[in-house]
Amino acid sequence: MTPAVMQAILSPEVKEDGLNSEVIEVAPEHVIVVRVEETRDETVLPLEQVKDQVVAALSAVQASSKRLS
Repeated sequence: MTPAVMQAILSPEVKEDGLNSEVIEVAPEHVIVVRVEETRDETVLPLEQVKDQVVAALSAVQASSKRLS
């Protein structure tokens, strides 16, 4: 996610008022508009709930670093 997209998501108009963002150019000839429909407070999820995702992400990082070596 680009910094411009994160900035738009966190802007009060989008996050709190539910308005659409301005048009954001993410690449040449590629634009997006974001809208936040729902927010939740941050929480720490139990390891058992996210273990498979963590293992997959770490495996991908490890495989990528091996390809670069």
